[in-house]
Amino acid sequence: MAAIPSFFYEGDLPTWLMMAAALAAWVVILWVITRLFLRTSERLQCPVKGREATVVFVRAPDGSKDDVVSCSLLEESGSATCEKECLHPAH
Repeated sequence: MAAIPSFFYEGDLPTWLMMAAALAAWVVILWVITRLFLRTSERLQCPVKGREATVVFVRAPDGSKDDVVSCSLLEESGSATCEKECLHPAH
């Protein structure tokens, strides 16, 4: 008698653990890729405080600046007064 094919994969616990490990590895790889290729660091003149700052930007897929991740001036003072003026192309 022929076996009836099953829609569900009937693997043992080691098989499920390997699949879970592969999925976790894939998530880590995607996280690393986004951290490496979609974030850039620039040293520029802050339009709000008038001092030079190191700013880490998240880049959109088209390469434009999408968001500010961190700013060296905000780390010094601890105040979140950045209005993200450095995102605009004029600056």
